[in-house]
Amino acid sequence: MPDFPYYFHMTLVGDTSPIEVFYAIEPADPDVGIKGGAIERWMCFDVYGRKLSFSRFSALAVKDITTAIRADYAERVEANQEDIAAHAFDTRND
Repeated sequence: MPDFPYYFHMTLVGDTSPIEVFYAIEPADPDVGIKGGAIERWMCFDVYGRKLSFSRFSALAVKDITTAIRADYAERVEANQEDIAAHAFDTRND
């Protein structure tokens, strides 16, 4: 599979089989914080590992995919921040 740091599975509305969505996020803007990263690139594969052409997707499907990418990344950021907060709590100096 491609050299993308993140991926997830999803099934588009109207489809019966899931696709794998691989994506990369641009480095976060220090002025905005970690959530400032924008989608740098993404691509999809079917269940057999074949790359799906962007022309296969309707505008609505592309919107659904990019929305899912943002949600997946936001969930990862939130989980990471919770881990950092838990670690800070566990290692605080009393």
